[in-house]
Amino acid sequence: MQDKYSKLFRYLQLVFDLVALNAAFLIAGALRFDDLKVENQEYYNYYVQLIVFMNFAWIVVAAMLNSYVFKPGLEIRKSLGKLFNTIIIHGSVLALLLVSLKGYYYSRLFFTYFYIGFVPLVLITRIILMNRFRAFLSKESNARPILLLGATKAAQNFKAALQNHPEFGLRVAAWFGDEVGIKTTGPLHEAKDWLEHNNISEIYCALPHDDPEILSWLKLADQNLVRFRFLPNLGLTSLANTELELMGDVPVLVIRKEPLEYTHNRIIKRTFDLVFSLFVIVLVFPWLFPILIIGIKLSSKGPVFFVQDRSGLNNQIFKVFKFRTMQINQESDTKQ
Repeated sequence: MQDKYSKLFRYLQLVFDLVALNAAFLIAGALRFDDLKVENQEYYNYYVQLIVFMNFAWIVVAAMLNSYVFKPGLEIRKSLGKLFNTIIIHGSVLALLLVSLKGYYYSRLFFTYFYIGFVPLVLITRIILMNRFRAFLSKESNARPILLLGATKAAQNFKAALQNHPEFGLRVAAWFGDEVGIKTTGPLHEAKDWLEHNNISEIYCALPHDDPEILSWLKLADQNLVRFRFLPNLGLTSLANTELELMGDVPVLVIRKEPLEYTHNRIIKRTFDLVFSLFVIVLVFPWLFPILIIGIKLSSKGPVFFVQDRSGLNNQIFKVFKFRTMQINQESDTKQ
């Protein structure tokens, strides 16, 4: 049932995105070209071609980035991250097309109106659908029954996570393990007989990685057309933002990716830097600069600005200019 509804939500999201795209296109057209008549064949043809291309480009870019993902455990933050990347690449493709075609007949203000209307619409629909999907998964009747193997710490943590997060859409139907002091459905040797008489969709194995039983369970899962998942005990307490990378055949855990490694974060930060800096330069600096300069000159001898080499993007050295707040000394570049 989950797979069926996952596909349904993906199609709904695609439909909502296309409705939002076309609505934003028409609204932008109404705001920018309220005096443009349908009879104006030249502009009419240009913008009909444009809306067709924008719809096609959105579908292709979203498919390439796998933007329409509805699966248990997916965080809204990660889904919105994919959405922002889709919007950015869609806008870049559109800009490249206009530059290559030298599309002087397309209004830049029109595109500004379009994205101002389009971005909030797709954000709202994405958040609403994600919340509806998580609510659907949270119902016990919609949860997928799973078989849990091994009464280990990893299994205990996994079971607790499923209880605390019903939106993951998984329910432990049975838990088998041989460890003493941990209450399970039964010992591990009874699990195979239980599997033959019960219908489940997935097996989650938390046995030690060197346990010889793992291979036999993997084969048994294939024979019964059941997905097999392995829960490794990594000995780490917090893995919320961990990502797995492969160096050839060697798995490497990235405990925390830097925020600016994500494209949408870099664009958001750069946009904020430029807008805020422009605001300060235009509205604050004209009256604040003279006050600071006079204050520095009256308080101590030396230059108004302190200039220092700093390491920037890609470790490139640049000079930073600051209002001087310290006494002149020879160690400012070597000590904190």
